[in-house]
Amino acid sequence: GVTGFDVPGLLSLDDISPDGTLATGYTVIDEQAFEFCSAVVEIRTGRQLWETCEASSLRFSPDGESVLGIDPYPDGFGHSFVDVLDARDGTLLRHYEGGTVFDERWERDGTYLVSMQTNAGENLLLRLGLGDEEPEVVERTAGVSGEPSGIRLGG
Repeated sequence: GVTGFDVPGLLSLDDISPDGTLATGYTVIDEQAFEFCSAVVEIRTGRQLWETCEASSLRFSPDGESVLGIDPYPDGFGHSFVDVLDARDGTLLRHYEGGTVFDERWERDGTYLVSMQTNAGENLLLRLGLGDEEPEVVERTAGVSGEPSGIRLGG
């Protein structure tokens, strides 16, 4: 998250696009109703381009064309999926789930890395693209089911 920077239309700030014109963050935070929504807004005007209650922690790709998002609410020690959405209209470009997600980061335009644990307890570092191709296993280590993966991605 970015600190010390207020953007009209956002309750919190998660990321700013590489060109500095757009921002992501929460628009709804209601813990009692279990409702958490995020949006992409224009920084200068606060105009909302789109909003979703299906993904949060939206982070721009290096080219600013896409955003990477995760579950919108905490439900344990990890997340269950990673989504890639079009930054301009929120169209879902890729959805991935397959275990417990611990960390996710853009690698470059069009590819991102996911640190996760399978239901059998195996820790994986995966490289995914925006297409339907199978994820590439970058690293595989043994683990204990229910314990966080030791594979972490730098910020």
